[in-house]
Amino acid sequence: MSKKNLSLVFISLVILNGCATVGTVKKIGEEIKISSQPLPQWINIKPRGYFVGMSGDRKEEGEARDEALKNAQRLIIESLGVKVASKAIEEVITTGSTKDVLSSDVFSQAQIEVIGKNILKVTAEEYYTEKWQRTTFQGIEYFYKSWAKVRFSEEEHQEFIKNTVNKTLSLAKDFVKEGEELIKNEKYASGIDKFVISVNSLHSIEDFGVLPVELSGEIKKFATSLKEKILTFYSKIEIIPINEKITAIAGKGLEEPLKLKVFFKEDNKKKPIGNFPVKFKFIKGEGEIENIKTTDAQGIVLCNVYKISEKSQENVIEAMVGWSESSLIPSPRAKFIIQGMSPASKTKLVVSIEERILGKKSASSKVEHKIIAKLKEKNFSIISKKIENVSEEEAIQLAKNYGADILIYGSAEISRITKQAERLYSTRSRVIIKIFSLKDGKTLAVFDIPDKKFPDTRGFGLTEQEAAKDALSLRSAEDFFDYLVKKFEEIITIGL
Repeated sequence: MSKKNLSLVFISLVILNGCATVGTVKKIGEEIKISSQPLPQWINIKPRGYFVGMSGDRKEEGEARDEALKNAQRLIIESLGVKVASKAIEEVITTGSTKDVLSSDVFSQAQIEVIGKNILKVTAEEYYTEKWQRTTFQGIEYFYKSWAKVRFSEEEHQEFIKNTVNKTLSLAKDFVKEGEELIKNEKYASGIDKFVISVNSLHSIEDFGVLPVELSGEIKKFATSLKEKILTFYSKIEIIPINEKITAIAGKGLEEPLKLKVFFKEDNKKKPIGNFPVKFKFIKGEGEIENIKTTDAQGIVLCNVYKISEKSQENVIEAMVGWSESSLIPSPRAKFIIQGMSPASKTKLVVSIEERILGKKSASSKVEHKIIAKLKEKNFSIISKKIENVSEEEAIQLAKNYGADILIYGSAEISRITKQAERLYSTRSRVIIKIFSLKDGKTLAVFDIPDKKFPDTRGFGLTEQEAAKDALSLRSAEDFFDYLVKKFEEIITIGL
């Protein structure tokens, strides 16, 4: 045979051998079941009263069975409607113990303990386990999957409810005893806190579902007893508002906080209750307020009111002592009445506008009278005091002495009158008005007309006197007085 033919035969053999090798190579990650027992029917069709838990992939058969059982227990707990934090449940299932698992409320704690007694003790009636192999880069590895069939009947469900309720009542009664002892030792806040924990446990039981008659009777008996104890305690509490009637600017907050004292009355003595919660809320009107505050060692609590209703109306804030607003605990209450007032009603004004015609001072000022009339329409409080023939500094001091908050002062002057015809005269007035805050010691605004907004201050008449009177009425400067008062309202509202 020629060398060429030998080479072709060799190449063909290599190709055939390579193809055979490729055909036997296993895929990385491929999983193959190697156990032969058939899948039982209860895995896909769960029998009534049974729960089936499934494990993940585990290296040991025992680990797979243990996980399947735990997952069945999880399913049972979910079916019971247990209201416990998932973290706590996971800790109980994982560790198989309730020893170090604590909850923040009585009902949850009772459920945890009953889970330990009723659920953790259930066992699997039957297991089904499969052995599998998986191809990896390192070679073949084996693992197991397991299913656990666990019975938990309706009777066991009812037993769980009964045990949970009984355990909740037992824990709640212990808290009541602790509360009574704390109150006896004048630790009032801590004592009522224990009572409230017991009350909350009753609310939780009510949400648990339909209960057996004998349990409902036991719960009702305990609730009645607890209510009597709380009523007795609250009957000895006195809540005294210090500033119960207040006036404030509508839409604004209070300059000083609401203040009240909380006492415990016993044997004709009043003892301040410290560290006691007080809730505040609007029951009439609306606004922004600190909702919950706590009494200090002297039983005093302060509550800031940041805003009351925008309308000039009565606002009522209720202060409620204690933690709960439930019908089981009718907490002691007090009321604060805040009368919302417009900025105008809280602001005292002195108005002084000097009027001169051709250098001669008038007996009365038409501009002053019109400003006062417009301010009274807006319910501003006008102090009826005259300020005449004084300097600006003296006018400010006099206004302070009169108890005013704002001084509105200035001048209205006619410097020239022109005869237009035989019996027609014309003139133009100049009006300067300053608004001065006596509280802040500064000028808030100045109005000097004629200006761009009110360029026409002319007046006309058949006589010089009539022309001057017409000009000082500012009839041509339409809406000036309304504009002035509106701007004034805006200025003082911002400043309050």
